[in-house]
Amino acid sequence: MCLLKKGIVAVLFITVSCAPAGAQFNVDLTIKPTLAITDDPVTFTCSHGPVGNLGAVFYTLFRENGEIAAEINVNCMESQVTETKCIFSSCNHEGTSCNSLVVKDIPARRDTMQNNYYCRVQRLSKTYDQTDGDSPIVRLTVGDKTPPIETFRILNKNTNQEIADNTKLEAGTPTNVLCQTQPASPEPAFVVSITGKENRTNQTVGHKIEFEEAVPREPTVVYTCEAFNGFGERRTRTITLLATYKAIASEVTVPSETPIQTESDITICSARNNPSERLSITEIDQALLQEGYPKYSETPGLSTAVVRLSSKAAEIKDAKLEFVCKMGNEVLARASVALVSTNSAMMTAGIVIAAILAFVIIAAGIAYALKRRSAAPKPASDKAGYGRVNQNDAPAAARNP
Repeated sequence: MCLLKKGIVAVLFITVSCAPAGAQFNVDLTIKPTLAITDDPVTFTCSHGPVGNLGAVFYTLFRENGEIAAEINVNCMESQVTETKCIFSSCNHEGTSCNSLVVKDIPARRDTMQNNYYCRVQRLSKTYDQTDGDSPIVRLTVGDKTPPIETFRILNKNTNQEIADNTKLEAGTPTNVLCQTQPASPEPAFVVSITGKENRTNQTVGHKIEFEEAVPREPTVVYTCEAFNGFGERRTRTITLLATYKAIASEVTVPSETPIQTESDITICSARNNPSERLSITEIDQALLQEGYPKYSETPGLSTAVVRLSSKAAEIKDAKLEFVCKMGNEVLARASVALVSTNSAMMTAGIVIAAILAFVIIAAGIAYALKRRSAAPKPASDKAGYGRVNQNDAPAAARNP
C-alpha cells in the first residue's frame, strides 16, 4: 500500500512512497501433542490474526532444515483453498482459512534434525501488496513407545539356574537380577524395587539393567521391574520369592522394662524367622505370672511370646522378670526385664510435665518484666539544674534554723 507525502525541493511537488516489501507481523505456531510417539498423527496450527482487504494467503510449514512439510494457498475472496501440497499423502488441512492454517495427520518423525518447525505466512492484499511473517521455531519431541519388558529373570548364582516365580529360597542366597526390553529411542529408564524398596536404577545407558543381590530376610520378597522412556505407558513385571531363614540373636526383640499391668498381655520376646517356629520361655518365676502364661503365637516371619503379670508382681519392690528365650535348643536371649509400677510411671511423667510448665512460666515472667521495663517512661533531662534533688536544694529556712 502506498501513502501520499508532501515535500518541497525548490518548488512545491508531491512524491509517493510505498511500504517496504516483506514487512513483518506476528505469526504463531502450535503443535499438538508436543510429545509424540513415532508415526502418531500430529496437528499443526499456524495463525496470524484477522486482517481486512485480503485477496489471498499463502501458508508454508517448514522443518528447521528447510524441508517443506505442507504448503497451502487460500483464495480469500472466494473463501476456499485453491492449492495444497503436502509431503505426506495423509496430510489433511481441515479448518484452514484466511486467518489460520490447520494441518492434521502429519506423522511424527524421529529424525533429530527435523523435529523443529516454523510457519511462514505470506499475505496478499486485493491491491496486490505482499507482506510476510514467520513464526518462532517450535519443537516437536518424538520418541518410540516404551517397549514391553521381554526378559525379567533372577538367577541363583550357587546353581546357575533361573529361579521360577513363587519359589522357596534360603535368605542370603546370591542372585543375579536382569531386566531387559527391546532397543528404543530414547532408551527406557529402569527402576527395580525389592519388597517395595527402590533398590537399583539405570537411567542412561542401554536397554537393560543387571545387578547382583542377596535374597533379603523377608517372608515374601517381591521383585518389581519398571521401564519407561517418557513415551506411551510404563511397563512393569514382577517376580515373587518365598524366603526361608532361621531366627538369629541380633534380630530378637526383648524390652528392657515394662509397666506392671495385670489386665493385658506383655510381649517379652519376639524373633524374625520363616517359616515361623514356636518360641519357648524358660527359667522364669511363674509366681509373677498369671496361670496359663507364657503364651506363644506365630505369624509369617515372626514368632512371639507374651505374659500377663500376677498381682504378686505388683507387690514386690524393684521386681524383675528374668527368663531365657529359646527356639528349640538354641538360646536366643537371656533377659532381665524391670517391672515398673503404673504409679511410678505416672509420677515420672508428672515430674517431667511439671518441670516443663515451670520453665514456661519462668520464661513468660522474664519476658513480661523486660517488656514493662522497655515500656516505662524515661526521666526528663536535667536542664538548668531542674529535676535534681539533693541536700543543697532544701529550703533556706531548713538549712539556717
